[in-house]
Amino acid sequence: MRALLLCVLALLAACAAAPSTRSLGHGELLYPAAVGSLPHEALHGTRHTVVLMVAEHSEAVVAAAAQQVRNQGLQLGYWFEIGRDVALANAHPEWVASLQGHDEWRLEHVVQTVGVGEVVQAWPWVPVAYAEAFAAHRERVRARLAALPPADFVLLNDLQGPPAACGCGNLLCRWATDYTLGGRAPVRSATPLGADAAARFVQEVQAMVPQSRVIPVWVTECEEADTVADGACHGVGCYRGACWREFDKQWAPLRAAAPQVGLLLPYCAFRRDLPRFGAEAGWVSFAIEHLRTRERERHARELPGSALLAVVEGWSADADVAAQLAQARAAGVTDVLVARSPIEQSFVPRVRRANR
Repeated sequence: MRALLLCVLALLAACAAAPSTRSLGHGELLYPAAVGSLPHEALHGTRHTVVLMVAEHSEAVVAAAAQQVRNQGLQLGYWFEIGRDVALANAHPEWVASLQGHDEWRLEHVVQTVGVGEVVQAWPWVPVAYAEAFAAHRERVRARLAALPPADFVLLNDLQGPPAACGCGNLLCRWATDYTLGGRAPVRSATPLGADAAARFVQEVQAMVPQSRVIPVWVTECEEADTVADGACHGVGCYRGACWREFDKQWAPLRAAAPQVGLLLPYCAFRRDLPRFGAEAGWVSFAIEHLRTRERERHARELPGSALLAVVEGWSADADVAAQLAQARAAGVTDVLVARSPIEQSFVPRVRRANR
């Protein structure tokens, strides 16, 4: 009898420590203040998860909104912006990612002359790929989670580098933090980590909330059609160059660390509302299938729909939510998160003297 009781207690302890296996299903990403303004019927039926944006909102405000969600009998999630962090960028500009590679990003940005010993930073992107930033982001997330009610899901956005990371100008290029050309040593004031930095960050946050499912949110890389002169890469041969190779080095450990990964797919914000994708929001299914095909053909790995969460654009009047949901379903992805609040992805080039 005693042995049976011990077995039951061990099983209960293991279940309590295991990350959530529940499905997010159809979710809405909202500012905390927006929860109370949603009509009752908008929170039920197929919409059974509400994810709250945590950044720039006090613990009291987020906790009150979380209680409203729970009172409705809905699943609860928190959304953390990690790499794009204005406060941390202002406090530690020496940790901000820089643009030291291609110069094509200048075609869409104005920047002052860069002098000797200066670099252009992609403000306010402070990537977890730097050891100092990794630790600061981790402790910020730890403190906020400790002060909030438990959630079913914790979503971590912006675990990659800044947009246009290699310098090509493409918003989808996120693999680098201080890429240079021709083997030139990068100018940096922070300590670089390995390609598994994002995966390690996910694992450390998961250890903080063992009963929640931690979902990293990722951006896919460029496409071959982007590399033409008037494409998003402005003629830079990213697609067959370093970008996807480096993406793969980060993506493989991330998949191993997280049973499910969110794909950030705002087709209007990412300028993917292009005729070449066919139907409205066609890029949503294209991006999923493109990644899936690369996984299968280049790495002999399957990418089932259950391993993905489609994060789609619901904040823009130009974005067709129904079309995006249909495109995600067409690609076999049934877990979707409609972002009703904007997910800021911009950067501002700022000149800074290195090592200061």
